Amino acid sequence: MNLIRKNLNYDLIQLYLICLIPFGLVFGRFFADFFLVIVCFIFIIKELKKNISLYLSDQFFKFFIVFWLIISLRSLFSEDILFSLKSSFFYIRFLIFALALKVLFNKNNKYLLYFFYSISICLLIVIIDGYVQFLLKKNILGYPAMLFEGGYRLSGFFKDEYIIGSFVSRILPFYLGIYMYCKHLKIIKNKDNYVFLLLILGSLLVVLSGERVAIFYVSLSILFGIILINFFNYK
Repeated sequence: MNLIRKNLNYDLIQLYLICLIPFGLVFGRFFADFFLVIVCFIFIIKELKKNISLYLSDQFFKFFIVFWLIISLRSLFSEDILFSLKSSFFYIRFLIFALALKVLFNKNNKYLLYFFYSISICLLIVIIDGYVQFLLKKNILGYPAMLFEGGYRLSGFFKDEYIIGSFVSRILPFYLGIYMYCKHLKIIKNKDNYVFLLLILGSLLVVLSGERVAIFYVSLSILFGIILINFFNYK
Protein backbone atom coordinates (compact mmCIF):
# COMPACT_ATOMS: atom_id res chain seq x y z
CA MET A 1 0.00 0.00 0.00
CA ASN A 2 2.82 2.41 0.84
CA LEU A 3 4.51 1.62 -2.49
CA ILE A 4 1.29 2.31 -4.42
CA ARG A 5 0.80 5.59 -2.56
CA LYS A 6 4.40 6.57 -3.25
CA ASN A 7 4.03 5.89 -6.99
CA LEU A 8 0.77 7.82 -7.07
CA ASN A 9 2.46 10.80 -5.46
CA TYR A 10 5.23 10.79 -8.07
CA ASP A 11 2.63 10.59 -10.84
CA LEU A 12 0.76 13.55 -9.40
CA ILE A 13 3.96 15.57 -9.06
CA GLN A 14 4.70 14.92 -12.73
CA LEU A 15 1.13 15.85 -13.68
CA TYR A 16 1.26 19.14 -11.76
CA LEU A 17 4.58 20.08 -13.36
CA ILE A 18 3.33 19.18 -16.85
CA CYS A 19 0.20 21.29 -16.35
CA LEU A 20 2.39 24.24 -15.29
CA ILE A 21 4.56 24.10 -18.42
CA PRO A 22 2.13 26.09 -20.66
CA PHE A 23 2.08 28.89 -18.07
CA GLY A 24 5.86 28.70 -17.78
CA LEU A 25 6.18 29.28 -21.52
CA VAL A 26 4.23 32.53 -21.08
CA PHE A 27 5.57 33.91 -17.82
CA GLY A 28 9.13 32.61 -17.94
CA ARG A 29 10.74 30.09 -20.24
CA PHE A 30 13.22 29.17 -17.54
CA PHE A 31 10.37 27.80 -15.42
CA ALA A 32 8.94 25.83 -18.37
CA ASP A 33 12.30 24.19 -19.01
CA PHE A 34 12.85 23.64 -15.29
CA PHE A 35 9.49 21.85 -14.95
CA LEU A 36 10.32 19.76 -18.03
CA VAL A 37 13.70 18.69 -16.63
CA ILE A 38 12.17 17.71 -13.28
CA VAL A 39 9.56 15.57 -15.08
CA CYS A 40 12.38 13.91 -17.05
CA PHE A 41 14.40 13.31 -13.90
CA ILE A 42 11.46 11.64 -12.13
CA PHE A 43 10.78 9.52 -15.20
CA ILE A 44 14.40 8.33 -15.41
CA ILE A 45 14.41 7.35 -11.73
CA LYS A 46 10.97 5.71 -11.69
CA GLU A 47 10.49 4.23 -15.16
CA LEU A 48 13.35 4.42 -17.64
CA LYS A 49 15.91 2.88 -15.31
CA LYS A 50 13.68 -0.17 -14.73
CA ASN A 51 12.40 -0.64 -18.29
CA ILE A 52 15.24 0.60 -20.50
CA SER A 53 15.13 -2.54 -22.69
CA LEU A 54 11.44 -1.94 -23.39
CA TYR A 55 12.06 1.58 -24.67
CA LEU A 56 15.07 0.55 -26.73
CA SER A 57 12.72 -1.52 -28.91
CA ASP A 58 10.34 1.42 -29.45
CA GLN A 59 10.43 2.81 -33.02
CA PHE A 60 10.00 6.41 -31.88
CA PHE A 61 12.87 5.96 -29.43
CA LYS A 62 15.15 4.62 -32.18
CA PHE A 63 14.25 7.38 -34.63
CA PHE A 64 14.80 10.13 -32.06
CA ILE A 65 18.16 8.70 -30.95
CA VAL A 66 19.39 8.68 -34.57
CA PHE A 67 18.17 12.25 -35.03
CA TRP A 68 19.84 13.32 -31.77
CA LEU A 69 23.15 11.69 -32.75
CA ILE A 70 23.10 13.45 -36.13
CA ILE A 71 22.54 16.95 -34.70
CA SER A 72 25.09 16.32 -31.94
CA LEU A 73 27.74 15.16 -34.42
CA ARG A 74 27.05 18.15 -36.68
CA SER A 75 27.74 20.43 -33.72
CA LEU A 76 31.31 19.12 -33.64
CA PHE A 77 31.91 20.79 -37.03
CA SER A 78 30.48 24.19 -36.09
CA GLU A 79 32.59 27.28 -35.43
CA ASP A 80 31.59 27.43 -31.76
CA ILE A 81 31.48 23.76 -30.76
CA LEU A 82 30.58 24.25 -27.10
CA PHE A 83 27.76 26.68 -27.87
CA SER A 84 26.35 24.39 -30.54
CA LEU A 85 26.63 21.27 -28.36
CA LYS A 86 24.88 23.08 -25.54
CA SER A 87 21.62 23.08 -27.51
CA SER A 88 21.99 19.88 -29.57
CA PHE A 89 23.30 17.51 -26.89
CA PHE A 90 20.67 18.45 -24.29
CA TYR A 91 17.94 18.11 -26.92
CA ILE A 92 17.68 14.54 -25.64
CA ARG A 93 15.48 15.85 -22.82
CA PHE A 94 12.59 16.16 -25.28
CA LEU A 95 12.76 12.44 -26.01
CA ILE A 96 12.66 11.62 -22.31
CA PHE A 97 9.82 14.11 -21.81
CA ALA A 98 7.79 12.57 -24.65
CA LEU A 99 8.23 9.11 -23.15
CA ALA A 100 7.27 10.44 -19.71
CA LEU A 101 4.05 11.88 -21.16
CA LYS A 102 3.24 8.63 -22.93
CA VAL A 103 3.73 6.51 -19.80
CA LEU A 104 1.88 8.93 -17.51
CA PHE A 105 -1.16 9.37 -19.76
CA ASN A 106 -1.34 5.63 -20.42
CA LYS A 107 -1.56 5.04 -16.69
CA ASN A 108 -4.60 7.28 -16.36
CA ASN A 109 -6.47 8.89 -19.27
CA LYS A 110 -7.85 11.54 -16.94
CA TYR A 111 -4.34 12.98 -16.63
CA LEU A 112 -4.52 13.92 -20.32
CA LEU A 113 -7.84 15.64 -19.65
CA TYR A 114 -6.30 17.70 -16.86
CA PHE A 115 -3.48 18.69 -19.20
CA PHE A 116 -6.06 19.77 -21.77
CA TYR A 117 -7.79 21.95 -19.19
CA SER A 118 -4.49 23.57 -18.17
CA ILE A 119 -3.77 24.48 -21.79
CA SER A 120 -7.35 25.78 -22.17
CA ILE A 121 -6.97 28.10 -19.17
CA CYS A 122 -3.53 29.29 -20.27
CA LEU A 123 -4.67 29.94 -23.83
CA LEU A 124 -7.81 31.75 -22.66
CA ILE A 125 -5.81 34.05 -20.35
CA VAL A 126 -3.29 34.88 -23.09
CA ILE A 127 -6.05 35.58 -25.65
CA ILE A 128 -8.07 37.80 -23.29
CA ASP A 129 -4.94 39.73 -22.33
CA GLY A 130 -4.05 40.16 -26.00
CA TYR A 131 -7.44 41.70 -26.78
CA VAL A 132 -7.15 43.97 -23.73
CA GLN A 133 -3.80 45.22 -25.03
CA PHE A 134 -5.24 45.71 -28.51
CA LEU A 135 -8.23 47.74 -27.26
CA LEU A 136 -6.58 49.70 -24.45
CA LYS A 137 -3.06 49.78 -25.92
CA LYS A 138 -1.73 48.15 -22.76
CA ASN A 139 -2.29 44.74 -21.24
CA ILE A 140 -3.46 43.68 -17.79
CA LEU A 141 0.03 44.14 -16.34
CA GLY A 142 0.45 47.52 -18.03
CA TYR A 143 2.77 46.41 -20.85
CA PRO A 144 2.18 48.77 -23.80
CA ALA A 145 1.53 47.82 -27.41
CA MET A 146 4.24 49.06 -29.77
CA LEU A 147 3.42 51.47 -32.59
CA PHE A 148 4.90 49.98 -35.74
CA GLU A 149 4.47 51.22 -39.34
CA GLY A 150 1.09 52.79 -38.74
CA GLY A 151 -0.22 49.86 -36.64
CA TYR A 152 0.36 48.26 -33.28
CA ARG A 153 2.38 45.18 -32.39
CA LEU A 154 1.04 43.14 -29.49
CA SER A 155 3.14 41.45 -26.84
CA GLY A 156 0.69 40.58 -24.06
CA PHE A 157 2.40 38.90 -21.12
CA PHE A 158 5.61 38.58 -23.15
CA LYS A 159 6.38 42.24 -22.32
CA ASP A 160 9.02 43.49 -24.80
CA GLU A 161 8.91 40.32 -26.93
CA TYR A 162 6.27 40.73 -29.62
CA ILE A 163 5.63 37.04 -30.08
CA ILE A 164 2.09 36.59 -28.80
CA GLY A 165 0.91 35.71 -32.32
CA SER A 166 3.71 33.18 -32.69
CA PHE A 167 2.84 31.59 -29.34
CA VAL A 168 -0.90 31.33 -30.04
CA SER A 169 -0.39 30.04 -33.61
CA ARG A 170 1.76 27.18 -32.32
CA ILE A 171 -0.41 26.30 -29.31
CA LEU A 172 -3.73 26.22 -31.21
CA PRO A 173 -3.05 23.11 -33.36
CA PHE A 174 -1.58 21.33 -30.33
CA TYR A 175 -4.67 22.30 -28.32
CA LEU A 176 -7.03 21.09 -31.06
CA GLY A 177 -5.13 17.81 -31.39
CA ILE A 178 -5.37 17.05 -27.66
CA TYR A 179 -9.09 17.88 -27.69
CA MET A 180 -9.75 15.54 -30.61
CA TYR A 181 -7.75 12.78 -28.92
CA CYS A 182 -9.67 13.26 -25.66
CA LYS A 183 -12.90 12.92 -27.64
CA HIS A 184 -11.55 9.79 -29.29
CA LEU A 185 -10.85 8.30 -25.85
CA LYS A 186 -14.31 9.47 -24.69
CA ILE A 187 -12.91 11.11 -21.58
CA ILE A 188 -14.41 14.52 -22.28
CA LYS A 189 -17.94 15.71 -22.91
CA ASN A 190 -18.73 17.58 -26.11
CA LYS A 191 -16.97 20.96 -25.90
CA ASP A 192 -17.05 21.73 -29.62
CA ASN A 193 -18.64 25.19 -29.22
CA TYR A 194 -16.15 26.27 -26.58
CA VAL A 195 -13.15 24.94 -28.52
CA PHE A 196 -14.42 26.48 -31.76
CA LEU A 197 -14.86 29.89 -30.06
CA LEU A 198 -11.35 29.72 -28.60
CA LEU A 199 -9.90 28.79 -32.00
CA ILE A 200 -11.67 31.72 -33.68
CA LEU A 201 -10.63 34.23 -31.02
CA GLY A 202 -7.07 32.92 -31.07
CA SER A 203 -6.86 33.05 -34.86
CA LEU A 204 -8.17 36.63 -34.96
CA LEU A 205 -5.66 37.63 -32.29
CA VAL A 206 -2.85 36.20 -34.43
CA VAL A 207 -4.03 38.40 -37.32
CA LEU A 208 -4.21 41.44 -35.02
CA SER A 209 -0.67 40.74 -33.78
CA GLY A 210 0.66 41.50 -37.26
CA GLU A 211 3.11 38.57 -37.32
CA ARG A 212 3.10 37.30 -40.89
CA VAL A 213 4.73 33.95 -40.17
CA ALA A 214 2.26 33.34 -37.33
CA ILE A 215 -0.65 34.18 -39.66
CA PHE A 216 0.67 31.60 -42.14
CA TYR A 217 0.97 28.99 -39.39
CA VAL A 218 -2.53 29.55 -38.06
CA SER A 219 -4.00 29.49 -41.59
CA LEU A 220 -2.26 26.18 -42.22
CA SER A 221 -3.51 24.84 -38.89
CA ILE A 222 -7.10 25.80 -39.70
CA LEU A 223 -6.85 24.04 -43.06
CA PHE A 224 -5.51 20.82 -41.54
CA GLY A 225 -7.99 21.11 -38.68
CA ILE A 226 -10.92 21.19 -41.09
CA ILE A 227 -9.55 18.20 -42.99
CA LEU A 228 -8.97 16.15 -39.82
CA ILE A 229 -12.32 17.04 -38.25
CA ASN A 230 -14.13 15.90 -41.41
CA PHE A 231 -12.06 12.70 -41.39
CA PHE A 232 -12.91 11.89 -37.78
CA ASN A 233 -16.59 12.66 -38.34
CA TYR A 234 -16.55 10.28 -41.28
CA LYS A 235 -14.88 7.59 -39.19
